[in-house]
Amino acid sequence: EEAFDIWLNGIGGNSPELMIWTHNQGQTPYGNLKASNLTLDGVVWDYYNSGNYMAFVPHDKNANLSGKTFDLKKYIAYVSPVVGTDPKLGQISYGVEPVDTNGEFKRWDFTKFEITDK
Repeated sequence: EEAFDIWLNGIGGNSPELMIWTHNQGQTPYGNLKASNLTLDGVVWDYYNSGNYMAFVPHDKNANLSGKTFDLKKYIAYVSPVVGTDPKLGQISYGVEPVDTNGEFKRWDFTKFEITDK
């Protein structure tokens, strides 16, 4: 899958990790399904949580949201019961977590990636 990986109140260890999956091919994240058919940024999501790990996964398990703009503050606000009402941003990453390439070489190129502070 391709996803945002956002660390709050620190980086790694026991710090809260928020993932927003933007491209999925039938994978299910770690954790328990806490909400389904939740709409943020015009996308229908399933929300998973286990301790400090939180993930928004498109309800359509084969979704590809490449090129979409996301208001990350909305997702962070949604998880405030886990991270607190004023979490500190530790790190924002975006990338690929390959599951299986059937032994084939794969390459991912990310273009026009931008984060703005509003």
